[in-house]
Amino acid sequence: MHDGSFLLSPIVNEGTDCSESEDDSNNVMVFSCSDYDTDELENFVTKQKRNITDSLQDYKEIVKGMDFKDIAEAKQFCKLYALAKKVELVVVKNDKKKIELNVSVAKCKRAKKEVLESLEGSFVDSYNKLEGYATELRSCNTGSDIVIDLSKEALSNGNRKFLRMYICFKAMKLDFKSGLRPLIGLDGTFLKGKTKGQAVDNNFTESFNAWILEARYKPIIGMLEDIRVKTMERLAAKKVDVRKWKDDGFSPKSELLFIQYLKLFNVCKVSGNGNNGYEVTEGADRHIVNLRKKKCTCRTCDLTEIPCPHAIKAMKHKKMIPKKEIHWYYSKEATLTVYKHKLQPVRGEPF
Repeated sequence: MHDGSFLLSPIVNEGTDCSESEDDSNNVMVFSCSDYDTDELENFVTKQKRNITDSLQDYKEIVKGMDFKDIAEAKQFCKLYALAKKVELVVVKNDKKKIELNVSVAKCKRAKKEVLESLEGSFVDSYNKLEGYATELRSCNTGSDIVIDLSKEALSNGNRKFLRMYICFKAMKLDFKSGLRPLIGLDGTFLKGKTKGQAVDNNFTESFNAWILEARYKPIIGMLEDIRVKTMERLAAKKVDVRKWKDDGFSPKSELLFIQYLKLFNVCKVSGNGNNGYEVTEGADRHIVNLRKKKCTCRTCDLTEIPCPHAIKAMKHKKMIPKKEIHWYYSKEATLTVYKHKLQPVRGEPF
């Protein structure tokens, strides 16, 4: 053919190399290759001639993260982009090899179990090492209470069955007694997954469930270690935060609550008996305030030990400074004693 068109006629030769020849007089190039891609040849030819015959009304610029509904749309986009920019695009597939497997659900579960055990260790093996772990905790944190309860019924039958474990570090006991208000707070946290049971914690109440979300699915020693390390780091981080408070200040939350009470006391009216007894009216309500006992019938003072709006009104009437009546437990000095004692590091396995 000598009409100016390209000859796209594959020829099978003994070799695998491609050959090309050019006829200058007719501007014709002849390609021959046994396995050459016809689409690739057409794109190459179009690039050489710069002869754009496609409509570019659907042309778009490349945007990072763009996607296509199917392969045909992606190919069309690449073709239009190459024509418009007069460049050659190389498409690299990211799924070079596909593997089809027919696996049962039971096999998948067994495989998952093997992987988890290889990563986290055997759950059964973790219980077998529990007594050694408890001994290590007592050794590194002298004076701590660590108790493991086994089933009496199982022991009577010659078996060992774990029931519960109680851990209270000495540092936590000392800190609690040094600067925390006396209280009783129990929260039952139900453990899911392999480590079924119930943990009772006095220090982290409602947020404790979320706090151990990841740890509670691990073998028991891994779970306890995660909680211990998080507690150790939390005590250290809290002390750093408290040191930033003003020397004569109180905890941020108590300061905020006191400021709110200061805004409310102005609407109150007070009448005193001249002996630390006051009637404080707030709208339709009337309360009795006893400054000597630090009591108010609204019971806010009893619960928080921060002067309520009624007590503040009575204190102002008596020329007292209400902020000085905030309990010492909220002070910087008291809070620093709460984080004074530290959990001691613990060696890793083997115990």
